[in-house]
Amino acid sequence: MILNFGIQYGNVCLNHYKLYNYKRSSGLIKSKNLNQFQIESRQNFKKFDYTNCQLDSKFYIYDTTKQLNSKIKANLINTSFSLVDSPIDVCFLIVILDESPSNQILSDLFDFLILYSNNNFIFVSYFNQEKKIDLRNFLLNTFSDEKIKILINNSFFASFDQINYFYNINFGLIDHIDQTEDFKFTLNRLNKVSILTETNFENSNVFKNSKFVVIPNKLKFLIESIKFGCIPIINDLEINLPLSDLIAWDELVIKVPSYVNSFLEILDTMSINNIEKRQIKARMIYKAYFKTQTEQIKTILTVLLNKVKMPLKSFDFFQYTELEPEFMSKEIVKKINAEKNISTLKNKFSQSNYILWNKIYYPFNLVPSNPFFELNYEPNEQFTILFLTFNRELNVVDSIGVYFNKLDLLNSIIIVWNSLDTEPNWQLWSKYSEYFEQNRLKIIKFSKNSLNNRFLPIDLIKTDAVFSLDDDLYYEPWQIMLNFQAWKENRDRLVGIPARRHVIMKDGSLQYKLSFDSQYSMVLTGAAFYHRFYQYYYSYIMDKRIFDLVDELMNGEDSLNKPY
Repeated sequence: MILNFGIQYGNVCLNHYKLYNYKRSSGLIKSKNLNQFQIESRQNFKKFDYTNCQLDSKFYIYDTTKQLNSKIKANLINTSFSLVDSPIDVCFLIVILDESPSNQILSDLFDFLILYSNNNFIFVSYFNQEKKIDLRNFLLNTFSDEKIKILINNSFFASFDQINYFYNINFGLIDHIDQTEDFKFTLNRLNKVSILTETNFENSNVFKNSKFVVIPNKLKFLIESIKFGCIPIINDLEINLPLSDLIAWDELVIKVPSYVNSFLEILDTMSINNIEKRQIKARMIYKAYFKTQTEQIKTILTVLLNKVKMPLKSFDFFQYTELEPEFMSKEIVKKINAEKNISTLKNKFSQSNYILWNKIYYPFNLVPSNPFFELNYEPNEQFTILFLTFNRELNVVDSIGVYFNKLDLLNSIIIVWNSLDTEPNWQLWSKYSEYFEQNRLKIIKFSKNSLNNRFLPIDLIKTDAVFSLDDDLYYEPWQIMLNFQAWKENRDRLVGIPARRHVIMKDGSLQYKLSFDSQYSMVLTGAAFYHRFYQYYYSYIMDKRIFDLVDELMNGEDSLNKPY
């Protein structure tokens, strides 16, 4: 049985690393190597050294507005980027500016730029809906010092409505308060189409009750539309939308020529499935990149590192305690630990930015591998069995011997020991000493008893395929291999044996039922294959409230996988 895990996928690839011609008179870009590139000018020459921009690069924020610290969650940014309190030995200095800085702010900024002129800079501006200012030219016209002019010309700028070339990032900061935390996202709306104006823009009910909204060519209307999961209609085919080389706006925004008087005929041709996909995508794009200034800073830094070809930070593995069998000598344990190979992370540049930005909605960190890119597989590909057990030790001991003997493609078995107050009966496990010595059998314990533990990413898993198995279930090896074969052909799906379905009752409520026929709407993780990517997705990307709810209910970890 095969079920979509909850993430939409596609097969479109976009080239997001195209270097645009440097159109300013200051020079042309010449690529060098991973750590440095040069910018040559008719009058000036500057060499950028990126030796401080390695994995886990450091960033320092110089905030001229004195507002950002209270509006961002540094701990969430630090999962992907290391923000530090000192501008020394950092990859980039991030200068935050509003688009009408005072003379005092500019004076202080001048001193800061002179002091750290040998560093790499990116200037980030707040969106100003009243007027558009070319921040680069504004600073060039403000500062007369030739050294500062060179620095500005060779720095990155992140602000909306910019001309798209290498040193520009068409994205910035939006100073708004998100009030949609309690907004109940629904696909069915009272109105099909609403026309937005400056008059009804502040009325959130217009958005909540509309599937489509016709908007003026203004950024604030676009952001407010996707915030509520509306499909924006824009009478402008040439509009420059934010990060259009990364975000697939055509999959949610509808552009029509300005001379088209009636677009209702176009909308009538759209299927319900197409409309709902666009609504969901609008909401997902907003939550991933626009929702708060925390997401906005992460988005800007991710684009920046993409442009300069610097690696992103990998996700952290979760910490656990490995239980050492009493029947093994310390010398053998020491040898096993010395031979342990930590999983390595693939280079992000071999992965599709289209998938990361538009299907996973999380381009901010490296993962070991990704099911959306790896459609081909090796005939002898192996898998890992992951048991979650609580006070059912005998069940697990009896089954793993069969699995090791009959499953030729079994790489290893990892047992998550949720019985925190007890230890394994090592006498029962002694017959499997050879598998412990081969690093193919591990028993680990986390700091708390939680059903979430079955989805925490750990460094012991060396295979893409993970077979999650409850400790009270046993399946014949042929059943497991049949599911493994089906999973290899559907690597982005959850492929398993126990199935359930939900039924909508007459009163509109949902009932969760066993599935005794071919009708089902979900596969449970009590016995199912999934790609290890979903351990990172579950643990780091999905709504953290899911963790708390699973711990509160001590149930539901296999049915709460909704990314929006």
